[in-house]
Amino acid sequence: MKNFSDNNIKRKHRKLVVELLIGITFFICAGLCLAWRFSIINKYDSNIKDLNEIITNNDTKLTKAFLNAKSIPLEFAYYNSKGSFYIVSDGDYLYTVYMNDDDYNKLNTESIYNNPIKVYGYTSKVNNSIKKSAIKAYNSKVTNDLDKLTLDDYDSYFGKVYLNMELSNTDITLVQSYLFLFFILFGGIIFVISLLKLLQFNSSLRDYNNEELKIIDSEINSKNSISYDKLYLYLTDNYIINYKNKLNAVKYSDLLWIYPIVQKNNGINSSQSIKGVSRNGKTFLIATVKFSGTNNKNVYDEIWKKIVERNKDLLVGYTKDNIQLVNKLIKK
Repeated sequence: MKNFSDNNIKRKHRKLVVELLIGITFFICAGLCLAWRFSIINKYDSNIKDLNEIITNNDTKLTKAFLNAKSIPLEFAYYNSKGSFYIVSDGDYLYTVYMNDDDYNKLNTESIYNNPIKVYGYTSKVNNSIKKSAIKAYNSKVTNDLDKLTLDDYDSYFGKVYLNMELSNTDITLVQSYLFLFFILFGGIIFVISLLKLLQFNSSLRDYNNEELKIIDSEINSKNSISYDKLYLYLTDNYIINYKNKLNAVKYSDLLWIYPIVQKNNGINSSQSIKGVSRNGKTFLIATVKFSGTNNKNVYDEIWKKIVERNKDLLVGYTKDNIQLVNKLIKK
């Protein structure tokens, strides 16, 4: 923006750059969330423990663990469509394991007694409902009443945690995963939109050579220049300059036709725009004013009046005659 001394246009360009940087910042945050997620997964994967060791140490915190299953799982509680709870043995001790049907089918083989299968999962605390169901299933296989267990015996036989084979790396990093998706999604939207806007704005500057840009800047800084900041519009002695989405500077003398367009929202008039057509046939937006308050109506009327005053040959209004005349003049 070295060609402009006007703060409004500089501010507009700077805003687009800032929006682009915000999008990039969101990408960086997404990368940090992804790195955070992988660091958590790596922490658990690099410290996988034997389930028996965890239970022996009365460790109830979330830990990735393995079990050398050496018995066909005994189902004692159906939980949901994802899986059920089973009692599994490693040949020496009994454990509570939560698994799905596919995992069960892998362990449901007679050869498991001689060829243990190592299974993995994360530890989870056992609630009383699961304890009661496990005790009931265990006692159903015991014929001697003296060998049957009570609820108080559960922890010493099965431990305070069970092996949850359905708890995955994704499950333990849901916060990080959601944050990653949030930053990558909104960052992508912000980045693409701001990049397109910035490219459009910069491209519009290249439509003018350095000498023309100096003249436009000089016009803007003239004491007679009128600024409509909220509309991103300047009316100078010789130019209509709109910089809302891109720099569009048109001389009054090059303007062939202006006409109004009313925008509706749910059938109600929401805003009114002034469109212009230059002598080379190019249509462009001059200003859009919302239908809210008398002051906005006065601003609209003022802009319209000043443009008409500065070009006595201007065709005004959206009429059939004007449309036909404009088409003829443009063809010439």
